Amino acid sequence: MRITRRNFVFGAGAAALAVVADATCVEPRWLHITQHDVPVAGLPRALDGYRIAQITDAHLRQIGTVEERILREIVHRDAALVVLTGDTIDQSSSRGVFEEFCRNLGGSRRAVVATLGNWEHHVRIRIESLRDIYRAHGIRLLINETASFDGAVRVAATDDAIGGRVVLDPSMSPSAAAPVNIFLTHSPALLDRVPGRFGRFDLTLAGHT
Repeated sequence: MRITRRNFVFGAGAAALAVVADATCVEPRWLHITQHDVPVAGLPRALDGYRIAQITDAHLRQIGTVEERILREIVHRDAALVVLTGDTIDQSSSRGVFEEFCRNLGGSRRAVVATLGNWEHHVRIRIESLRDIYRAHGIRLLINETASFDGAVRVAATDDAIGGRVVLDPSMSPSAAAPVNIFLTHSPALLDRVPGRFGRFDLTLAGHT
């Protein structure tokens, strides 16, 4: 999605993508891309058109046609920030593929941040090992914590609400000092449980497709 000063949510000029891979591998070659403009009041002109790419529920098994296109689309659309909203890996035997995907995705000028899905908790890889793999390729894993990117975009991300333990710490609330506040979680069911006093984010992204 593209962060914009304009007052519309959907538009032909939008430039973002969400990527979905079927969890059961019934349609392993299915790639679904959507594009949206996200209006943010008072957005600095320097951030107008800031592009964010979301990859969710990739369930990596191989670097095949779908995975290669995901990587090409991110480069082609010139995303400044890439967010992985969980279920990126779902079996320990895919660790090598996961590392290769992270290597191809990271190591560039774009910022990349990840959070956990239910499958990352089920797979027999320690969470700290996943964190180390992400870190080795310049990707930040956030679990009930926040991080800032490009000096203006603040991202808060939770653990998975199904397989993990969500902690909505007050420090994760939107910051008035940040022009853009983004909330990431894997299961959208969590969003019904976030108290109103937690604050309003400019953009919320979830997966669990």
